[in-house]
Amino acid sequence: ELVEASAHTSGWVTLSLKALAGVTELAVTATTIEADSFVISYPGDRAATMPSKGQTLQADASDTAAFFVSPKRAYCKEHVDFAVTAAYVDASGAPQTQTFPIEVPTNTLTTRKGEEAIAIQSVEQLDQGWVKLHFISDQTITDFAVTASTVDGVCRVAYPGALFYASLARGSTLHPGQSDFTSMRLIRPEDSTDAVTMSFHVSHSESCATELVLNVPVKLETQKPISADTVDSQSDDLKCSLETTPFQVSKVIRDGPQWVGLEFTATETVTEWSMVATSTDDVAISYPGGRQFTSLAGSSTLRLGTSDKSAFRMVPSEAAIAAGDSALVDFVVTFKHASSPGMCSITLQRSIPFNSEQEATVVRQPCEFTTTPISYLGACCAEEGGYVSLKFTTSKTVNDVRVHVTGITNGLTVVHPANSAYSSLATSSTLSDGTIDTAAVRPVFGDGWDQANTSFRVNVRVTFAYNGQDCGFEEEVEISLDALTPTHAE
Repeated sequence: ELVEASAHTSGWVTLSLKALAGVTELAVTATTIEADSFVISYPGDRAATMPSKGQTLQADASDTAAFFVSPKRAYCKEHVDFAVTAAYVDASGAPQTQTFPIEVPTNTLTTRKGEEAIAIQSVEQLDQGWVKLHFISDQTITDFAVTASTVDGVCRVAYPGALFYASLARGSTLHPGQSDFTSMRLIRPEDSTDAVTMSFHVSHSESCATELVLNVPVKLETQKPISADTVDSQSDDLKCSLETTPFQVSKVIRDGPQWVGLEFTATETVTEWSMVATSTDDVAISYPGGRQFTSLAGSSTLRLGTSDKSAFRMVPSEAAIAAGDSALVDFVVTFKHASSPGMCSITLQRSIPFNSEQEATVVRQPCEFTTTPISYLGACCAEEGGYVSLKFTTSKTVNDVRVHVTGITNGLTVVHPANSAYSSLATSSTLSDGTIDTAAVRPVFGDGWDQANTSFRVNVRVTFAYNGQDCGFEEEVEISLDALTPTHAE
């Protein structure tokens, strides 16, 4: 019989066994239905654990056996259920097995709770109350979301796209060692104090019910009038040294009934461009590809003397249409300038009509390549959640790389991270000459899938920008099920 099971914070679970009759060849194994969260191993890397005094127990004799539990990911239930099976030979020489259910408190195991899975690298204070948080993780996390509040409740928090939370700039997934940022805006009354303490509540796939709460003091500068285009050059964290705006809005373009584009012309070259839009009017704002910001159409660089467009989607409510024919929209553009040691921020405000005679789309030049510089290298590197990585390389540096994958084989559906319309590269949106990067997709096998299949076919379409031109290529590829783990393939 199993007298007792005890767990230790080191990850070991000790079993106290008592023989009611004499047994030989005693070996013990353990299993759990939470196999996606835990790995079970035994001393000496054996296939089972043996009693400390040997595999023979006389009647009424007691002994102990142990196994090790290693967490694979965060586990949010209070207890972990295991089934312990003892295999032995009884006094008559017949092989027997007995199974005992045991319950182990989760907090006695070295299970990640998510707090140490992610960290804030830095907090930047931008103009007009915008706060930018840079995150880094030591493991792959998905479903990232962050909300914020002020400890004293003075400020209201607004998120890009009129959402109730903020996600990461590149989506909702963060890979090991990868850094990404999210932004939000603090809206405070005029008579509030200059400094507030913010609590950032971070939740993701590796966190449990108790969210990570980070108290960060944020000093709010006196807000500048939004009516003028201004450069933020006062933040010590930002360290932007510019005093003049290195670009201007050349026109507002309507790309159909809902999409709006701001065309910018550069008087100086700027890089690492991103833009977010908010409005106090009753309109819903979103960005291409389901992102939490919009960049330029060509790349994240706006070069001296050139023009490019940042697009976003604006959908007015019936109440907004009834109240007027336009919405007042605030824009925050962040960028890097060669003469400034840090990131800079420009705040703009424009009245955007719901309907416009400027129903025009910026037509980009056709791609000059007759042979695409990007090459598909194959599938590899299965990840948790059923994702598989597709490898790419390039013979020329290209920007704004997006990978669109659709299933060809019957019963196959391909899903991109965060249910986006495409997958981004793991490292950045730029693929440099001679480098290799990956994009993750998740194959889903449903009705019509033949279980005898050993591979599946997909259509891979890659779009990218090169010298201000929109380029792309398509290729049908075959991916072996060996690229997935057995669980994913099943």
